[in-house]
Amino acid sequence: MKARSTEKPSGKSKSAGTAPSAGDDLASKIDDLIVKTARGGGAASDARTALRGLSDDDVTPRLCVALGHAKEQVRCAAVEQCTETPRRRELAPITEIVKCLADGSPKVRLSTLVALNRGWGPSNGAVYATQGDAIRPALERCLKDPEPRVASQAAIVWKRLGL
Repeated sequence: MKARSTEKPSGKSKSAGTAPSAGDDLASKIDDLIVKTARGGGAASDARTALRGLSDDDVTPRLCVALGHAKEQVRCAAVEQCTETPRRRELAPITEIVKCLADGSPKVRLSTLVALNRGWGPSNGAVYATQGDAIRPALERCLKDPEPRVASQAAIVWKRLGL
């Protein structure tokens, strides 16, 4: 069973009996893999490996859609996957990732902070340095988060940003 609660319409209407295009098949495959990465265990590991084997140019837009998924586990997995490779960090709009810092789920906020810490850390200096202003307002709110782990991780990211 596929989770499609936040799938954005493609803007194309298909008449009955029209076969899905190769792009639709690839998008569906990527969506399924993203959901599997959220399940944990061996299936999640296999799904992450399969995603790594696909083009980041194809995967990243689907990850951005999954940032708004109904299930918090999928949102957590998607935000973490957005920072997995240098190309994904380049393609995933920081504004979309930063929105996750205001998510209603503390798990999603924490996953986002961990992803920001990993994806824009010292080994990725240029990207990290140029994104500080976009991250700052949401990060300031996280410093006061009622969940102590979120506030603590926000402080780590804040320090690494040099704020």
